[in-house]
Amino acid sequence: MDAAPDPGSLSIPRWAQIAAGVVLLPLALLCVVGAVSIFGIPKVQSDPVLQLFAGLWSLLCLWALVLSVRLILGLRGRFGFFGPVALRIAAATAVALVIAGAFTGIYVEHPIRASLLAITYVFIAIKLWRLATHRARRAA
Repeated sequence: MDAAPDPGSLSIPRWAQIAAGVVLLPLALLCVVGAVSIFGIPKVQSDPVLQLFAGLWSLLCLWALVLSVRLILGLRGRFGFFGPVALRIAAATAVALVIAGAFTGIYVEHPIRASLLAITYVFIAIKLWRLATHRARRAA
């Protein structure tokens, strides 16, 4: 007998999904408009690396917009709202924040706070990666 609950079976009430979607939708729309407007900055237009980051940021904002619409309409994908790929990307981003902190000097300026955040990001990354592995196995 398995006493542990299945993380994929836990569901948020429908009213909470709609409320989250309604709150997220205008913010996501604003983010999409702002992210796309970054391409109009002359410095971004002249630097291919900044164009890449602006494109990635635009895609992230567009993904948030799609997620908010899915929350409002109740459209769940095969894996729920976040599939294994999205969870792994979020985990890698959390680890990248920890690594980037070493290059920005944040650990020197704020050693306690930055260290606690780094530990938290690593734990979040581990949890997200495990959840992604669980969902990928369940789909297979």
